[in-house]
Amino acid sequence: MNLYHVESNLILPFRSWLPPCESSGHYLDDEWESKIVLTYAQRTQVLTGVIDTTLCTIASVSTSLKLDGDKEHARKWARNNAAAIFADTILPKLNYLFLQLKWRHPQVILTGKLRSVGDIDVIFLTLFFEGEAMLARSSSSLNAAYGPPAPSFLMEGRSHPDGPAITDPNLPGPLSKEWIALTRAVDLVNHGYFAEAILVAFALLDAIVQDFVKARLPNLDPSEARRLLRKMGSQRLETLLGPLLRICVNASPLDDEQMKAEIAWLNEKRNAIIHSGKQCLRGEAQRGLRTIWQILKYLAEKGANYSLPYNLEFYTPPSADFPTS
Repeated sequence: MNLYHVESNLILPFRSWLPPCESSGHYLDDEWESKIVLTYAQRTQVLTGVIDTTLCTIASVSTSLKLDGDKEHARKWARNNAAAIFADTILPKLNYLFLQLKWRHPQVILTGKLRSVGDIDVIFLTLFFEGEAMLARSSSSLNAAYGPPAPSFLMEGRSHPDGPAITDPNLPGPLSKEWIALTRAVDLVNHGYFAEAILVAFALLDAIVQDFVKARLPNLDPSEARRLLRKMGSQRLETLLGPLLRICVNASPLDDEQMKAEIAWLNEKRNAIIHSGKQCLRGEAQRGLRTIWQILKYLAEKGANYSLPYNLEFYTPPSADFPTS
């Protein structure tokens, strides 16, 4: 394994009242030192021109990646995985620094604007691997004068050709708690709150599975069923979805070995977050939410009346990334 230098410069859509700062250290248990610099400027030069950054934070992150193979092999891997390097290596370190700054300066007037950052938030970024430019991307929030042109259908005042037609101006009725919780959990992932997304969705799952089982336990009235479920301690999710669900509907998602493994992983991950303060990565948060969504779909097939998102749409950077050369 070899260490390779990675550097990223990015513009964020908020500005705190803190002065410019520089921080160096071993972030997130890294064996190597990383350096992060936060600065401000009224206007900033990017590849496509000069943009107004009066209300922005300009961050520079310098760190390392541990990879197998020689430099050429590592360079090729980095070129094919540049977006993932930015999302999974650069942003977590930046988010950790923001938490440190909030701890050092608890006055909301100073750090109230600082928050966790996801791919969806970044106005502009560049990524360099061993000095070679690998990625340059601007947000769709930049207008055509500052960055890549907006899609032609927007410039012409038309809707997306594949998008749904919106003809009813009235808002829908009350939204279900499961739809709201899952949708907000996806938003948390998109904005870099990975551990929080798992906890929000897991709390929903725990409550819903208990309600499902409680209403179907044979020979028990509701109060008896409620007292029984409250007495369950460790491995509650596995017990609810396993033997108790089999008693209720003669089936269990644990009968599927892959789903059983995913549920065991989810339970372990949730416990590690809430009891040990462990970190959660972007891919882990997405995996956890998809597992919860699949469990709720399973219960809906077994008679639950749920309103669930049709799909969990996690944000991915637009395909209109532009080259650096």
